[in-house]
Amino acid sequence: MSIAATPSSQTITSGGSVTLTASGATSYTWSNGSTQNPLLVSNVTSATAFSVTGATGVCSATASAAVSVTTAAPVASSVTVGTLSPTNCLVSTTLLVSGNRFTVSGPGNYAVNRSFRTVVTNYALIVNSMTTPGTYTVTAYNALGQTTLSYFQVGGMGCSSPILQAKISPDERTARKASTGLSLTMVPSSLTYGTGQLVTVRVTGGQSGTAYAVDLYDSPSSYTGNLTNFLSYSTSQGTGNTIQWGANAVEEFYVIFRPGSEGIDRIVEVSDPTFTDFIDSSPFAIQDCTPVSVSITATPSLTVTAGSSVTLTASGATSYTWSNGVQSTSVVLTNLTSSTALSVTGVTGVCSSTARAAVVVIPCNLTAVITPNPGLTICTNAGGVLTATGAGDGGRYVWSTNATTAAITVSSSGPYSVTAINSVGCSSTATVTVTAVNPAPLAQPVLSASNSAVCEGGSVSVTATVTGSVDTYQWYKDGLSLGSAQSRSVLTLNGVSSAQVGSYVLVIGSSGCGSATSVAFTVTVNPLPVVTITFPPSALVNPAGPVVTVPVGAGQSYQVFGGGSNGRYERKIILDRLNGFEIRTTTENGDGIFPLDKAGPYTIRVTDGNGCSRTVTGEIRGQ
Repeated sequence: MSIAATPSSQTITSGGSVTLTASGATSYTWSNGSTQNPLLVSNVTSATAFSVTGATGVCSATASAAVSVTTAAPVASSVTVGTLSPTNCLVSTTLLVSGNRFTVSGPGNYAVNRSFRTVVTNYALIVNSMTTPGTYTVTAYNALGQTTLSYFQVGGMGCSSPILQAKISPDERTARKASTGLSLTMVPSSLTYGTGQLVTVRVTGGQSGTAYAVDLYDSPSSYTGNLTNFLSYSTSQGTGNTIQWGANAVEEFYVIFRPGSEGIDRIVEVSDPTFTDFIDSSPFAIQDCTPVSVSITATPSLTVTAGSSVTLTASGATSYTWSNGVQSTSVVLTNLTSSTALSVTGVTGVCSSTARAAVVVIPCNLTAVITPNPGLTICTNAGGVLTATGAGDGGRYVWSTNATTAAITVSSSGPYSVTAINSVGCSSTATVTVTAVNPAPLAQPVLSASNSAVCEGGSVSVTATVTGSVDTYQWYKDGLSLGSAQSRSVLTLNGVSSAQVGSYVLVIGSSGCGSATSVAFTVTVNPLPVVTITFPPSALVNPAGPVVTVPVGAGQSYQVFGGGSNGRYERKIILDRLNGFEIRTTTENGDGIFPLDKAGPYTIRVTDGNGCSRTVTGEIRGQ
């Protein structure tokens, strides 16, 4: 039987706890009556001996252990806590502690470590820059290295951009500051600076001709952590981080803390080469301003049309000031007529960032048009079409009927408007009036024609007589439209051929309200006569002439054919030409027989029984 203690040392501080574990049997009974194994003994304030009896079957054995108690290390006697919120990014607390070393640890890798050469009693330990809610642990060490734990809570939701503050009280560095003639002032004076922030280090009391070094340090005890992320330049002569003291009573050194130098417990130190003349600033913190990056979004867009409004909204910081003086997250620009630009500066703690937005205003040059214009007359219960133009490529249309197509069909009286919107948002509106009417039925048009039977190559003219209000005419041949060429009240056919043979009608309309069709009109096309001439056998005919050489005045004749049984034949012979005039002789008959009594050019016209005629010419020469 044995007993083991946890922790392994059986000497604990007053008020502590110890776990005793027995082994070597199957059941156990402790001297305090407990049958638990292991046995937890809490709040032990004095030395105590414990025994346990273990049993296995009918066998038993007993073991004992002594727990020693020592005086506890000092504990913080008072605690102050705070609550984090979006407007309260930091919590600070003061602890009254006794001992010679103290640590504070908490969420977000928070750590504070303070040591003293001798034991301090009721020391006011300042714990600040706590940015994360949760439980924080305070550990106090006494001269023997014994520890005591205590806890406190930081409540709330935390802050996305906490502002760091130096944890070290200025008087903790008093011994570090030299009692020489040097003095140092940082402008602006602050417990926290931001990366990228310009700070002026103003120094007085230097010795002419001496080169003073300007350094940024960390660590309150060793001062060996020289930070290289430190951008600086001097108004005096000097190179790097040095001040070459001249005749001035005051020298100024400008510093910009680079990213990477952020943290707490920072000091700026000015020192001579032998380090016998130096001065330290009060401790300060450097805040990382890299996360503070302001941006601007535009609603609806950074490109708008004239007369539009734009809302610019900043993000990335906690407070904002616009270049037009407005101090808010958003600024509204209304009724814009020209392009403009605004900048905004956002601030979170000591950090700031600036963004700029340029709003481009596009002038509008757009005219909406509705066809037909100025309006449309339609028949009641019949439809008409209105067509909008003007929006251009990529544009769109919105009608007063809520239709969004370029063309709409309307069937009732009233005004109709459309808004044309081009690809960049410019708009224009047009309006027309539609009138719906219900006229009396149209009467059938009456046709009158110049003739219905025409010779090939002739002309036909058909005129329609209508009554009432007629606004459309369309001629049809054998049921097929003749198109826009024949869309008037008169049908005209010139140079007719067999292709024009057919049945013709006229369809009239009145504002789409109704129509009427005429009685059919039939066109007949008669062919021209085919003319042949028979000359006596003694005649010599030149086909290329046509020239006929034949005895003249010998009582002979020739005959013309092609007129048919009811045809007529007419011959003209030119006898002479005198002073620009022709002397002709004309002979007409019904059988086409003409004597060879005159020589010279001739013209013969043959007319058939339909009144169609053909004319031929030639020349007769005497042998």
